[in-house]
Amino acid sequence: MEVICIKPPRGIWGGITVATEGKRCRNDQASGSMQEEHPSARDVLILYGKDASEWCQYLQSLFHSCKDLWSYLVESGTPVPPEKVAAFKSSRCVIVLLSCELVQTFQTPAVLQSLQEVLQPPHKVVKLFCGVAEWEDYQEFFEDWSQWKHLTYDDDPETYVQAVMKAISEGGKLATSSNCL
Repeated sequence: MEVICIKPPRGIWGGITVATEGKRCRNDQASGSMQEEHPSARDVLILYGKDASEWCQYLQSLFHSCKDLWSYLVESGTPVPPEKVAAFKSSRCVIVLLSCELVQTFQTPAVLQSLQEVLQPPHKVVKLFCGVAEWEDYQEFFEDWSQWKHLTYDDDPETYVQAVMKAISEGGKLATSSNCL
């Protein structure tokens, strides 16, 4: 599979300039700060590749009021560990930042399989294209691909918020009961 990468201007999100100098996307994997608590308490999980850390940081600032917002850097050749798969599956919403590096990890069977486990059920998954073109064959990697909510880098921040709140509410839990926004 050939990945077609689109590079939007650095620091620009739908007309919003994001200051990123000196900041790093909080990454529970690297910091080891994932708390051991009842997994259903988590609201939003952001899955991203290293080349989408700026996008991750932006979403963290947008959803700053979420009680339990966490992120996970998907590294090439490294599947999501089984203990994290179980915790991640309990997230109320999973935002997948589709960037070149993340899409390339789909070629590694173990990584793909772990992501397929995490990205269930489809009503809670939000795909955000940030750096790759939409490609119809993503369905070959994820059978529920067409059921995921679709966002692009040029959508308004309100659209991101609405998609996440919809994913949370479709899970049978009222969005108002979330500690998010």
